[in-house]
Amino acid sequence: MNKCGRDDMALAKRKSSKRRTGDESRQRILAAASDVFAEHGFEKTTIRAVAGRAGISVGGIYLYFHNKEELYTGLMRSQMDEFLGRVELLRTEVPLRALRKLIELYMEIAVTKTRMLSTSIKEYDLEFKRPIRDAFFRTQHRIIANVLAKGMHDGSFRSMDCGAMALMILVTLRGAILGYLTGDIRRPKEYGKTLYEFFMNGIRSNTHA
Repeated sequence: MNKCGRDDMALAKRKSSKRRTGDESRQRILAAASDVFAEHGFEKTTIRAVAGRAGISVGGIYLYFHNKEELYTGLMRSQMDEFLGRVELLRTEVPLRALRKLIELYMEIAVTKTRMLSTSIKEYDLEFKRPIRDAFFRTQHRIIANVLAKGMHDGSFRSMDCGAMALMILVTLRGAILGYLTGDIRRPKEYGKTLYEFFMNGIRSNTHA
């Protein structure tokens, strides 16, 4: 290999290493921000507190996020993208199984992400969150509607207004999460099974009964 080729490879390695280090730093900042925002809320959280928790300088935070609002929305997007990635995988499942796994996923999130969800609900009305929150809701709604439409197409589900039914399912699942957070639902796994049967009684076609 000639000198130019070796130089190009070395440069590519340095860029890859720098990108990997940058990604790791960003994830460390977001993990720290998740803890600090959950403990203190948006108003009382400071960039300095997040930097201290992440073990990084205040200036290091500003390399990735220009202000506290951008840090908060960056955290929101990261958490939502992780969740939506798991929901998207359900498109590959047969509709009956996809709907069951969707309900199981929501109940799992209620248990494993309790602190994050509690903080989100407390600060629901922060105006700068609205566009991201609304887009998140629309994406969830679209995925569920697509699962229902696929079920109608293959005969698993009876004919229905997929958009309206998807909205009903989504709102019910969000209500179930709130019920768990307030202590009204104590066994989310069992509740999820009951919820699945409830929906199936309404939308399953006679041929799949």
